[in-house]
This record gives sequence, structure tokens and C-alpha cells, in this order.
Amino acid sequence: YLISKNISEQLALEIRKYLEYKFEVDNNLTLQQEKEIYNKLSNEIKDKIKLSINLQILNKSRIFKDNFSEKFIRNLSLQFNQIDFVNEEYIYKEGDKNDKLYFIQNGTISIEKNNIQIQELQKSQSFGELEFFGNQDKIFNAKSIGQTQILEISKTNFINIIKNYPEDYQKYCLIKDKIQFQQNIDMFKSKCGSCEKNGHISLYCKQVHYQPNKEYVILK
Repeated sequence: YLISKNISEQLALEIRKYLEYKFEVDNNLTLQQEKEIYNKLSNEIKDKIKLSINLQILNKSRIFKDNFSEKFIRNLSLQFNQIDFVNEEYIYKEGDKNDKLYFIQNGTISIEKNNIQIQELQKSQSFGELEFFGNQDKIFNAKSIGQTQILEISKTNFINIIKNYPEDYQKYCLIKDKIQFQQNIDMFKSKCGSCEKNGHISLYCKQVHYQPNKEYVILK
């Protein structure tokens, strides 16, 4: 279990010593036994495990790594919840008033529009960030392909934490305004699932959706 989660050797040793002291377990625990005993760990060690696992994922996210402080990211990583999904199960659907941000811990997620897959996401990738940062209802469907483990955090928890970091909160507000008023998502380093170009998503792709020149239309 610890190996599958990429837990460091030092932390794994600390967990093992705790288990041996607290529960007198032997040195040949099966993966299933380690999973079952995880819930009996102290809150301190659980937080260390959670921090180790979640930081690995958050530090791969460009929007977090490029915009927010290490202290904020460390604190935020402890607030994520892990949710398991089965094959073909929807995490959310288009139009849902879902205020959560998601990261894939294990598995594959299909992002769909009008029942057509526009992107397939793998381990450590995020989804729902456009709506999360832009305060929008969900504009895509997100569906599990096979068994998946997802990390999620609500907007309420995110805001409660980031307000304790004024500089990070200011950056969050700038990101929100760029999305809402400029449809600018450059900060996500996203690649369009339709044309394969960076800097926008399929919903705003000019090769797929006609977008008239607003200034020309007004003058005309």
C-alpha cells in the first residue's frame, strides 16, 4: 500500500514503527492488511501520509505551482478528500452546480461535451478547474473510465484557506477575473482537445465554434 502511494522510505519506516509499537503487528503485512490498519493510525501520521500523497499531485499542477506559495499549497493539500468511482460513473454532468476542483490520484477520466469525448485525463491531472476558478456551472461531463480514485476540494474550503494568505488570495482573484471577463485560461497551460493547440479549450476553439469580431459587428 505504501509503495503504491509513493510514500518516502523515511515516512514508511516511521509508519511501520508506529504500527509495531501500537498494534504489535509483524513485518510481513499484506497490502490488504496495511490498508485495513490504516484507519487505526494516529491523526498525526495520517496527516503526514495525506501530505506526502497530495503534494506529489499538486506540485505537478502548473496553475498551483506557478501561482501559489508553497505554504498555501502544503496547507491546501491536507484538505482534499479521496473519493472512489466505478466504471462509467459520472463525477459530474454538464450544467451541474458543482463547486469542486478535482485531481486524479489513480485511473482515467473522460471529459465529454454532448456525449462526445473531447479529452482523456490520466493520473495527477486536474479537471473542473475552469468552472472552479471562474465561478461557473459545469460545462462538461466528467466520467470515470474503469476504477478511479479522485481527490476533491470544495470552493468553500479553498476560499477559507486561501484568505489566510493575502498574496495567494490576490492571485486567485486575478485568475478568476481573467476567466470571467477575458475567457483567458493561459494560466492552466491547457491544450485544446479539438485542435491540439495550447491556450484554450474546445468550448472556445475558433476552429470548432464561430466567434464573430464583436467590435466589427457593433460598428456595422
